[in-house]
Amino acid sequence: LRQQKQFEKSEEIINSVLKEDPKNNSALIELGHIYEDQGQLDEALKKYQQVLKNYPKHISATLYLGNVYRRRGDIDSAIKYVSKASE
Repeated sequence: LRQQKQFEKSEEIINSVLKEDPKNNSALIELGHIYEDQGQLDEALKKYQQVLKNYPKHISATLYLGNVYRRRGDIDSAIKYVSKASE
């Protein structure tokens, strides 16, 4: 659905998954991607941070977080998270 730009429907389905399992990393990351695709970088950032709060060594979430910081123009934070992911 996300690839078809059906963001509202995608978000609805993912939120129903998160209602049952609030720490579902796959759902949180997918929701972060949906927000990124819509340019809602602050919301995407929150979802990736939530994954890292649950699982601090989650490499994908760390990289996605770095990418959001890059898109926001915060290069120092972007480098920090991308470097952290490669450790």
